[in-house]
Amino acid sequence: MRDGILRNDVNFRPELTQLRAEWEVAVLTGSEPSDGFFLFAEMRTPRRRATYSNTLRQTYDRTIAAIAAAVNKPIQYAGEQQWSVFPKPDRLDRLPASVLPLLGTRFEDVCVVVAATLWHTFHRLSLYIEALCLHEWSLFTKGVVQEPTRPVTRGAVYFLPTARPDNRRPLS
Repeated sequence: MRDGILRNDVNFRPELTQLRAEWEVAVLTGSEPSDGFFLFAEMRTPRRRATYSNTLRQTYDRTIAAIAAAVNKPIQYAGEQQWSVFPKPDRLDRLPASVLPLLGTRFEDVCVVVAATLWHTFHRLSLYIEALCLHEWSLFTKGVVQEPTRPVTRGAVYFLPTARPDNRRPLS
């Protein structure tokens, strides 16, 4: 509840909830916290993606678009003016040749260009940033009004984003 109105904890919650439901139908079992990592890998591989239903693929695409729209706001409004910290994201094939993409980035992928000095700072502080994000998310959930029959502890919330097959992603 905020300002007397029931709101989502994240802007893309409805799409994410729909995707999770479609995924559980596709795998015929309950989902695990690490399934998001697995689903992302499946959808990025064309031959694997083709093995899933049109409904799941379309739901996945809608969810990714909703997440991209939500994540765009803090990128746009970081700093004193719009686009003052990060330039406006663009497709890789439209960026200057001097931009070095992350491995696995496709030409049609929309990219956020991060200045080298900022990237090095993120790299140096990445473990602290990750720990702080996880800590803040856990604290946030503590303050969310929950179903009395199914309360979720901070510890349980902490486990969810850290349970993935490759627990650490290097920034190199």
